[in-house]
Amino acid sequence: MRTELDAVESTADLRARLENTIEPRLEELSRRLTDLDERLAEQRTETEGVRSEFHSMRNSVETRVDDNDARLERTDDRLTDVEARLETVETSLDDRAAALEERIDGLVARLDRETVLLRSRLSQELDRVDDDVEALSTDVDALETQLEALEQDLEALRAWRRSMQETSQ
Repeated sequence: MRTELDAVESTADLRARLENTIEPRLEELSRRLTDLDERLAEQRTETEGVRSEFHSMRNSVETRVDDNDARLERTDDRLTDVEARLETVETSLDDRAAALEERIDGLVARLDRETVLLRSRLSQELDRVDDDVEALSTDVDALETQLEALEQDLEALRAWRRSMQETSQ
């Protein structure tokens, strides 16, 4: 019995020693677990905040991407419209240029014909003016001869008048 008592005492001693060494460790572990739980809770809260911020930012970016896609599509539509209008204008300008080129060619040909006609008329008019100048030159010579004859007649009349005045005095 003694042995059994010694064994029970020894077990109680062992138990007391184990409790004295394990209990502070268990308290330390419990305190560490509590600290870890608190840190884990803080990190979960922080992670939830970051996750919420991430989702908010992702939604914002997705909205911006959607807006930019819509803008890009509208811009692409406008660009397509402008390109179509530009092609129409280019075609119209090409047609106008061709028409103007034809008109210019026609006007150049007409100008050439009219220049030939005007040169011909001018040549005819110059010939006529030359003829008129020759005729006038001949007429002037005849008029000068007539003028000289009239001046001589005038002198003769003046002389006659003087003589008549002398006779009447």
